[in-house]
Amino acid sequence: MRLLFPVLFLSVLMFSCSPEPKKVVKSVAKKVKIKKKKTVLTNENAVEFLTAYGKEHTETLIEISTKFGVMKVKLYKNTPLHRASFLYLVNTGYYNDTYFHRVVKGFMIQGGNTDNWGTSGIRAKIGKYKIPAEILKNNFHKKGALSAARSYKDNPDKLTFPFEFFIVQGHVFDKQILSLVGEQYKKTLNLKQKKEYLKIGGTPHLDGEHTVFGEVISGFDIIDKIASEPTDKGEWPIDNVVMQIRVVE
Repeated sequence: MRLLFPVLFLSVLMFSCSPEPKKVVKSVAKKVKIKKKKTVLTNENAVEFLTAYGKEHTETLIEISTKFGVMKVKLYKNTPLHRASFLYLVNTGYYNDTYFHRVVKGFMIQGGNTDNWGTSGIRAKIGKYKIPAEILKNNFHKKGALSAARSYKDNPDKLTFPFEFFIVQGHVFDKQILSLVGEQYKKTLNLKQKKEYLKIGGTPHLDGEHTVFGEVISGFDIIDKIASEPTDKGEWPIDNVVMQIRVVE
């Protein structure tokens, strides 16, 4: 059972999905132009807005560009609110020049924050809202899964924090360890999940806890390169990994 302790430790780490940056500001905060007449999102209007936005914007393919290369990501249609929210933030330019600000090798790479003080101001212009969970059995945390960050504290409905996301690296399991993970975290894995965790790996203990709303379809080596970056004590890469995200189709 000692092999499971790192998994348990990493699960606890996911609690902090939006840490306050502690770095000294080294650059001027980027500006995102949002027209004054655009809707400021709240918990009260987010579902209606995102539902309409998703119907108008049907794209499912995006590209995440970093200094290590480009990852192509497919967004799932069966998580319409998360797909719409992500597309909306991409189209406003929010993610451009943000960082993969939290990296845990063998677990995941988390993005959507910067050490620029202006980031919180940009979020305020877009709005303060949470997304209802869209957790589905066949959307699971295999390597390359695009998943929604959330707080574990006072959040029984597993509402999503929209501005940050993580991409799973994880590791490959053998049958015995995968079975023990299932027992420890009380997860019943279907055949599809087992096949992927045994073949390409992932983080099965997160299944049912976060909304998986997409997956990397090319650029898996980029995940590994970012996950291997040296970090400070807060798991923030020593050398910032800046991203640009664009909608492809």
